[in-house]
Formats: sequence, structure tokens, C-alpha cells
Amino acid sequence: DGQATIPQQFLLAGLQHDLALNRRTKPGSGGRGTCLPGAVLAQSAPLPPAYLPMLKRAYADTAGTYAPDCVRAVEDIIANSGSRAAVGFLYEQLFSKRSEEERRMLMRPLAKNVGL
Repeated sequence: DGQATIPQQFLLAGLQHDLALNRRTKPGSGGRGTCLPGAVLAQSAPLPPAYLPMLKRAYADTAGTYAPDCVRAVEDIIANSGSRAAVGFLYEQLFSKRSEEERRMLMRPLAKNVGL
């Protein structure tokens, strides 16, 4: 189709780099973290279940930052994997959230990639 593909390991390295930058962005500082490698990964082929521990850490790191785009990308990557452990992790996160906005953010990838 004439489009170049980026190997997943480069996208994962880019995601980890963005996560590290987002961790250093203080909430309310005006810097809104982005997550382009994560967004590309979320649209690509599902990651194998072996990446779930890294994605769980990425979710925990991202959820504590001021980077909603990155949170959404990581949620999409996890939901897109479709593994039972990944879906279980997202549902645990969904039921542990106190904020209606956080629950709404988690329902989107679950409904899109996993189904109701």
C-alpha cells in the first residue's frame, strides 16, 4: 500500500521515552503530554501477552501524570491485545476508579476493543 511500517520495538521505545517525559511534567504546569508512538501502537497489530507487565507499568506511570492522550493510548493498546489478563486488568482499573471521567475513559477502549 506504499506506507512504511515502524517496527513495534521502535514504537515501544518511543512510548517508554514519552512516558518518561510525561512523568517529569507536573500537573497544572501547562504541559500536556502527548503519546504519538502509543497512538500508533494502539492502531497497529495487537501486542503479544508478554508485553502486558510493561503495559501495566506504563498505565500506572501514565495515570499519575497530566497526559490524557497517553493514558488513552495505553488503555487502547491494552484493550486491543484482547488477552484475558489484559481485559481483567482493565476491568480492575475500571472498578477501582472514583472519578466518573476516569471510568468513562476506560469504558471507551473496553467497549471498542472488547465489547460490552
